[in-house]
Amino acid sequence: MDSINHEIEISASPETVYSAISTRQGIKSWFTPKVEGSGAVNSEWKLFFKDQPEFHWRISASDTNKRIVWDCLKGPGNSVGTSVIFDILPRKNEKTLLIISHLNWPDNDQKLRKCNTLWGIIIHHLKKFAESNISNPAYI
Repeated sequence: MDSINHEIEISASPETVYSAISTRQGIKSWFTPKVEGSGAVNSEWKLFFKDQPEFHWRISASDTNKRIVWDCLKGPGNSVGTSVIFDILPRKNEKTLLIISHLNWPDNDQKLRKCNTLWGIIIHHLKKFAESNISNPAYI
């Protein structure tokens, strides 16, 4: 199985980063404004995009201000069955290191490269939102 891995340092507290990933308002502010879900463990995020397939993610784990795990239940290609882990690590001076690992991709999946690029774009939107509290979703 293949994986996608990204990391980014964010000039915001782990609590702020966690909230951006674990709440509906947070997800709407950096990912897509069309979100359904509560963010509770064992519930689903339903993410909708203009002219793109929707995604459904089950929140399978959430360790406050440390780690969140999403499992893909609905999405294009071989995305179903993949998992995304958000590791939130505190740094000095109210900074946070965010590590994103998108795991369980079938070997040589053609969508892997595209998804890798998209995560690179999306996490910069997350960073900008966490640092400024100004909504700027990657997808409208």
